[in-house]
Amino acid sequence: MIVQRRGNFIVFEGIDCSGTSTQAQLLTTGLRREGRRVLLTSEPSHGPVGQLIRSYFSERISSSFNRSAQDKFFGCLFAADRLDHIFNPVDGVAKQLGEGIDVVCTRYKFSSLAYNAETEEERSFVSAANSELISPDVLIYLRCPLDVALGRMHERVTKETYEKDRHKLENALLNFEREIGLFQGPKLVLDASRFPDQLATDVFRFVKSIQCSPDSDSGSTEMSA
Repeated sequence: MIVQRRGNFIVFEGIDCSGTSTQAQLLTTGLRREGRRVLLTSEPSHGPVGQLIRSYFSERISSSFNRSAQDKFFGCLFAADRLDHIFNPVDGVAKQLGEGIDVVCTRYKFSSLAYNAETEEERSFVSAANSELISPDVLIYLRCPLDVALGRMHERVTKETYEKDRHKLENALLNFEREIGLFQGPKLVLDASRFPDQLATDVFRFVKSIQCSPDSDSGSTEMSA
């Protein structure tokens, strides 16, 4: 009897304008060329809660919370969106993985811990809201110097909420370093200021080298370049 392979859950993380969307697309294209079935997705998702978040970020809907309340508000919205994104029975990530489809996702719970937690109490709040999620099989972190990210943002015609707040971005960078460091699964940390094609080569090589399976113990692997 042929046992269907479970798909791999591959997550890209990094601050705004670190290149996660570009690298996720390039990896997806590369894997499909190898004959793999791949779903490319992102957070916030395109589900009902994700669309609400996008409306807030584009400022089509406004809020009047103070900083701490707004972080908890978005932390809750992202957690709700993420639970639907992963577990909804129609097209959720878990369903896709179970059908042998690889899922490449831009942003995951690490982004909530980076952007929506400036204190230990807030970190505990966000962590609890995301405690029931599945863990990535592979985590790819694009470490982007703030000045590089800000330079790329300057070229954008429109900017979302977090892209206008330097303090938020500085704090997110620090939190990303902490959360990525705590992740015990296979991970790749790359300098996001390098050329996209160089990054894509390293990402594809790393993902190909990891044989992910729900029954295997991959341990913690980190390669920095």
